[in-house]
Amino acid sequence: MARPWYVRSFKAWSSNVAAISLLCCASLVVFDAVELILSRQNRLAEAGREVANLSASLAQYCQEAIETADTALIGLRDEASHYGMDEGHLPVLQGLMFQQLANLPTLHGLFLYDAQGAWLINTVPGTPRDLNYADRDYFQFHKHHAADVAFVGSPVRSKSDHSWIITVTRRIYGADGRFAGVLDATISAALFQTLFERFDIGPHGAITLTDSTGQIFVREPYSESNVGRNIANTEAFRIASTTPDGVIFEFVSALDGTHRIGAAQRVGETQLRVLVARAEADILAPWWQAARINLLCLAIVLGVATLLSRRVSLELRDRARAEGMYRLLADNSEDAIVCGRMDGLTRYISPSLAAIAGWPDDKLAGSGWTQIVPPEDRAAIHSALAGLSDGEEHAAARFRFQRQDGVLVWVEMRARRALAAGAGEAEFVANLRDISLQKQAEVALEEANAELSAMSITDALTGIANRRHFDQMLKREWNRAMRTASPLAVLMIDTDHFKSYNDLCGHPMGDQCLREVAQAVSASVLRAGDLVTRYGGEEFAVILPDTIAERAAQVAERVLDTLRARAIPHPGAPLGIVTVSIGVASAIPAPGGLPGGLVEEADLAVYRAKRAGRARIEIAPPQFIIGALPPIAGSGAAHRR
Repeated sequence: MARPWYVRSFKAWSSNVAAISLLCCASLVVFDAVELILSRQNRLAEAGREVANLSASLAQYCQEAIETADTALIGLRDEASHYGMDEGHLPVLQGLMFQQLANLPTLHGLFLYDAQGAWLINTVPGTPRDLNYADRDYFQFHKHHAADVAFVGSPVRSKSDHSWIITVTRRIYGADGRFAGVLDATISAALFQTLFERFDIGPHGAITLTDSTGQIFVREPYSESNVGRNIANTEAFRIASTTPDGVIFEFVSALDGTHRIGAAQRVGETQLRVLVARAEADILAPWWQAARINLLCLAIVLGVATLLSRRVSLELRDRARAEGMYRLLADNSEDAIVCGRMDGLTRYISPSLAAIAGWPDDKLAGSGWTQIVPPEDRAAIHSALAGLSDGEEHAAARFRFQRQDGVLVWVEMRARRALAAGAGEAEFVANLRDISLQKQAEVALEEANAELSAMSITDALTGIANRRHFDQMLKREWNRAMRTASPLAVLMIDTDHFKSYNDLCGHPMGDQCLREVAQAVSASVLRAGDLVTRYGGEEFAVILPDTIAERAAQVAERVLDTLRARAIPHPGAPLGIVTVSIGVASAIPAPGGLPGGLVEEADLAVYRAKRAGRARIEIAPPQFIIGALPPIAGSGAAHRR
């Protein structure tokens, strides 16, 4: 008697279960191996981008610290060059140096050396009086180069306190234009060491600051034996020196033999370079952990498939065991897992979400998890889910949860599109992670960058914009006025008889006088788009966009009136009070013109006001038009003293 067809079919199917199972298992192993390899590569690539970004950020911070030091030197250089370095003026310069040192925490010290290398002013207590700095590279550079540039030296040990420092120096010119000495601002290695220690680069990572010769200035993790060590012959330094900034490379460290992935970034135009490197073992540690879990799950699945080929009856039980393992992983993961529909309603929420959100599970069920998001943040969730509904495979969003205790917690959601079992309806699966500490670090870094940026464009004495900001804004407004064919005006303001004021009242009172003049000028300039700056010494400048000469003269009149109303006593002035002379120039820039011509015309107008008796306004001749004006010998502040 022949067996029924369904018995024969079942037997044929049963005989092929082993082959089908073996094929499926082999495919699964191959797929998992490929996925592990790709995830490893992605992990390394992501770490490479992180070290490149960190090296760029640290190099930017170092550059801003050096620029801040140079800004302080420019002001002190102008003071020393203008009033000289005689015994009577040195206490004033010393006071200004200590004031700058108090206002700029990034500085280690400020120094003034004469033309022979002996120090005249030293802000580091206990420095021996007989020290001479003529042997320093920066001193020899400024002695033999007349260019007015900042010189950033290689890391050296301070002769004053023997700590490791970076020097930023400026040449001082005598009255005859010859070399008269050097101003030196030093930045301590401790500043950068403290900064580097704030970043977590793993147990075996390293952040190194070197010069062009390979000498180590700062290294995190810190070791006294590494400071000053030369790594010019190491593989890391050779690769970093020949690799473009921000490009990722691999090397084996000569210091500890660790295989690392790194990126280097030069600090501006200096000899310094920041090298950030992470150990490959640290980078791949999470990957190895995930790989072990993955292999464990794979082994479970293969075991289930093997049993399936023998006994179909055990399939459900084995699958239930595997499903239990996956559920165990999801329920015990630190990241919360949410699965639901595209309208926000959930089918599954892992227990970790309650710990992150600070609400019980019943409050988060359904669409409750979106209701504890502040209204202004919900658009980020809706936008991400809308993208998945439109066919995107992945979406990400950052938003906040308002916990039951009122605290706001920053959360990062990474979601992907999925199909509900059976119905074919699109759903989402999302991982939610608490990133509050990361957001705090980002905000702190942004605030620090903003503070450094503000310090670099502000005059330390008067609190208004400095000469650097004036030059930047004048160029910007000049180009804008050229594009729009609109007028641009400049006021040059010089404080009358200021040298005699300093001689009679003293330099501290002179500083106070400059602050009050700055306040009077600022109070007279009413538009938000206008810029009041300290041009240098007792000179001030005002940029007035979209302003013709007559309107600019009205602003100058307000400055005179405001200063007269303040009636600052001046025992050496004919009127008995502090006055200013103002030069006004306005033009409509044309192609080929330079903003320096506008400043030169306003400066000449100040000179005419001085000759006409001071405490008055002079307007540049109306025939002055926008082209590039040649420098006029004998003009400017040198004739107004």
